[in-house]
Parts: sequence; C-alpha cells; structure tokens
Amino acid sequence: SASNTGQTIKNSAGNLLSLFINSDGTNGTNYVKIYNVATPTSSDTPVMVLASIHGTFQNVDCWNVGFTTAIGLRVTAGSSNADNTPPTNAVNVNAFYT
Repeated sequence: SASNTGQTIKNSAGNLLSLFINSDGTNGTNYVKIYNVATPTSSDTPVMVLASIHGTFQNVDCWNVGFTTAIGLRVTAGSSNADNTPPTNAVNVNAFYT
C-alpha cells in the first residue's frame, strides 16, 4: 500500500511501462505521484500526477516513459506538488518497468 512517504520503484535509471492502481475505501480522491528520484519527498517535483478515485481500478499505460536517475512514488490526498497529506484510503500501486 502506497503512502505519502517516498517509496522506491527502481533505484536506478529505467523505463516505466505501466501502472496498475487500486484505490480502496468509500470516499475521497488521492494522487499517485511518480518521480525521477529513488525516495521522493514533498520537496521533489513529480514527473507524473495521476488522480485515483476511491473504489476504482486503473491500468495506466506509460508508453515506456524514461527516467534518468531512478523511479520513485508517493501518494497524497492533495494534488499540489508539495502536498504531504496522507491518502484518505488505501492505494495499492503495481509498477511494471525495465
């Protein structure tokens, strides 16, 4: 389960192929943020921000997006780059990458 604490998808350069996002819960929208750093913080700028609405499944084709440093992830309740609010419900993210 992803959170507002930075998590590493890949700790070196790579390509993001797709994401599968499952958002549990009964209310709220959370924001999945993908970064070009291994362990992102709220002071980093995301490369991608994806809205995740409660109770939904999303399959996001990333079309082989390249990352030069690493691939990191955070999920927050707010959409702004610097938001550090924990998600309002559980958000599970599976990333496929090379």
